[in-house]
Amino acid sequence: MESGELDKPTDVEWLNPVYVKIADRPRERISGPAQAVPDRPLRKARNVVTETGASKIEGEITSLKDRVVRASSDKDRSLFSRELRYWEARRKSMEIVPTPNDIDQVQFETAVVVERGGTRRNSPS
Repeated sequence: MESGELDKPTDVEWLNPVYVKIADRPRERISGPAQAVPDRPLRKARNVVTETGASKIEGEITSLKDRVVRASSDKDRSLFSRELRYWEARRKSMEIVPTPNDIDQVQFETAVVVERGGTRRNSPS
């Protein structure tokens, strides 16, 4: 048998429609389907994000898609798939708002400096 060929069905593992050669993985065999991982809860509140936040969500989705494909175990694949479903739902519900130009009021994505007793703090506590 030449390298890279599959000789029988037991030498492949089904991975959502891609066949992956098991010989290239550790010989760990997992019997039965992966245990379902419960979905992360989604907030019912509005999902307001800036362009920067939307970009970060897109980056996380891209990264998770890659992790699902490269996962070395069913457990990892299940966990990454759950995270992917969460972030895809967040992307679907996001409302992109522009960065505010008005600096007279504290608004979404506004940085403030708090001054108390003559002492300035960049992050209120």
